[in-house]
Amino acid sequence: MARRGPAAVVLAVPHFFPAFPPEVAAALAESGIAVLELPWEVPFVEVVQQTHEFILQAQADHLARSESIHRALTRAALGGQLSDVAGTLSEQLGRAALLLAPNGLPLTRSPRTASPESPHLALQSAPDPALARHALARPGTAPRPLAGGMLVPVVLRGQREGGVWVAGAAPSGQAQPGHDLEIRAAEHAATVAALLMLAQQDIEVLEARLGYAFLDTLLEGRFTADSSLHERARRLGFEVQGSYTVALLVLPGALPLLPEGFAQREQAASQLRGALASLGAAPLVSVSLNHI
Repeated sequence: MARRGPAAVVLAVPHFFPAFPPEVAAALAESGIAVLELPWEVPFVEVVQQTHEFILQAQADHLARSESIHRALTRAALGGQLSDVAGTLSEQLGRAALLLAPNGLPLTRSPRTASPESPHLALQSAPDPALARHALARPGTAPRPLAGGMLVPVVLRGQREGGVWVAGAAPSGQAQPGHDLEIRAAEHAATVAALLMLAQQDIEVLEARLGYAFLDTLLEGRFTADSSLHERARRLGFEVQGSYTVALLVLPGALPLLPEGFAQREQAASQLRGALASLGAAPLVSVSLNHI
């Protein structure tokens, strides 16, 4: 029986045997096989039926839990914030969860408080950025272990934009209770995060285009009393009655711009916006050809 490798051996007693024979139980125990005594009056088919019902119910509960987490993450996406996704994932799994940037640094805050329902949230810190970068550099999109947890890459337009890290989750390849649920939840969170990042990038591009259009009309002397134009100007931080200095930055390089020139122009414009914002000034920047 031990060579057949059963999960357990069940013997109905007392009838042919008053109890499980000790010598048989000892031989099975040496191979790590459990022995069970079943009252003779209990039909074995009833045991099988109840076991099947238990397994099916556990699977149904697992699917319902997974669906509930997916719905919660999808609702979190409506907030438009990556922190909402990380917070929802952390709350649903009862573990600290973070969104990491491509450089391994956290994009969201790590939970610091625990509750009786979520003791794993206590005293969690972000993984080492160097280790996170190394884990993200591994090929593929499959979950991979990181700092005692699990990391799922966030891929956007074929590029790694970071990852979703869940603390204390079972590393890949180790079967632990709820591991599949955690993997699916982290993968769904990574998908939701990618969609939010995509939306944010599109908004940034649109805002830049609106800003360019507004500043171009202003510099060309075509600023009118149109209410929508004034509203957009106010959103960009421009005050009609304010006093401003206009500066022109000309980038080196021949026209028309090559792809490298466009990339250089956008990088310079982004750095200029950041510098203006750090000074408390409205980041009013317009680009055209090799001019900023």
